[in-house]
Amino acid sequence: MKWLSYLLFLSFIASCTSKTKECYENQTSLKLEVFSRGSYKMSLYDTNYYYLIEARLVNKTDSIVELYIMSCTNYFNFIIDSNVLTIKPNDCFKNSAYLIPLKPKQIFSVLLLLYSNRELQDQNFMIKLGFVLINPTINSNKSLYEFINENKFHNENIIWSQPFNIYSGAAPFRID
Repeated sequence: MKWLSYLLFLSFIASCTSKTKECYENQTSLKLEVFSRGSYKMSLYDTNYYYLIEARLVNKTDSIVELYIMSCTNYFNFIIDSNVLTIKPNDCFKNSAYLIPLKPKQIFSVLLLLYSNRELQDQNFMIKLGFVLINPTINSNKSLYEFINENKFHNENIIWSQPFNIYSGAAPFRID
């Protein structure tokens, strides 16, 4: 009986130290909210369809939560659970990591552009967006890019949004 209690205790500790999504969310109490802002077709010559979304990280705690984000490639912290959509990278001149202190109840908001080579009109097409949260106290030789890629690959330290639909219900805006 003692052995069984010990085994259950170890499995509980292991589950929270493996940094599964639930454990990490409970530690940070950040919530990722996503809002669809529109769909676009850029020109007759561009075969892609674009979907603008707003991602908001909300600090649900009574204390400051620190998070790393890149100055102009902030899309890099995000991951999407779709093989149909891709997050469009943006170009930048000088990119560096910033530590952002998110105060209690404060919101960090960023616009992301998703694209697909086909129009997504299915109202039941649901996706989730994730944010890779890097612990600011990690001391390592790895770059922030290496940490984020490693976490994306192993699906660790990711705060996922609720499933959402990017379908706007109307024809995409045309920009010619």
